[in-house]
Amino acid sequence: MLNNNYNVYIVDKEIQDKSITICKKYDGSLGYADCTSIAVMEELGIHEIVSFDEHFDNENSI
Repeated sequence: MLNNNYNVYIVDKEIQDKSITICKKYDGSLGYADCTSIAVMEELGIHEIVSFDEHFDNENSI
């Protein structure tokens, strides 16, 4: 890491459940890690992401 300017978030059961719901919404076209990223972003009110992963391009909540 270049600096200590980051936070670690624990994925609890609520986020896991939300991740599974998001994965079902996309009928398996998103991986669990992507679904979990979206769930955490929604939980924290984050609406923007910098990524080379085109899966995020079709997600309206970010």
